[in-house]
Amino acid sequence: MTEPPFVKRGQAITAILWNQLCAAVRACRIIAGDGVRLREMPDGTIITFDDDGADFAHPLQVSLVGTQAASIRPGTVNRVDAKINSVPLAGTERVPPPLLKFGRPMLDAEGRGYICVEVTCRENDWSVEKVEVVQVADPNTDDDEASDSHGGSGGAVALPGRRARYPLAMLRQRKGGKLDLYQIAFFDLQHRAALSPDRKSATRHFFWQ
Repeated sequence: MTEPPFVKRGQAITAILWNQLCAAVRACRIIAGDGVRLREMPDGTIITFDDDGADFAHPLQVSLVGTQAASIRPGTVNRVDAKINSVPLAGTERVPPPLLKFGRPMLDAEGRGYICVEVTCRENDWSVEKVEVVQVADPNTDDDEASDSHGGSGGAVALPGRRARYPLAMLRQRKGGKLDLYQIAFFDLQHRAALSPDRKSATRHFFWQ
């Protein structure tokens, strides 16, 4: 996938940089395959499949296993494999694909929680070093509990330890105890950190599909 250009403060926007940005935008376009129809809307694209009974299996797809665990299909962030407790989502030759066992899910006051990828960035260049799947009440708090914080401006909050999270799916517990899941991510993810002027810390983290 084409990476968008990264410019420094005060750098001129040249034709080369503009063309690189256009190429990155084109690379993110959704292209319809066999049996797929696309409808572009102001807020996004609606994907419709001709066969209503077809399964749409995709990277980072979350499926509940009862009410205390979930399975996640293999996927990546910046081509780094996502893992659960350091085990790849696809498993290994000796270890089967892992489950995310969260027991009683962490939820906010309205009964909402999230299953997220948590990325850890390298100190030298802020590239993605590690991707773990976690269950939290709020993606933007270090203690995983709910709060009034928001990513804002399309970005995720920078957490201590060069970390940030992006929700793969939202959990919603109903009054009767039923746990519903709403998928958010449907493709492998890309990530870029917005750095402070000294480039030693991140002000925001941005994810896109």
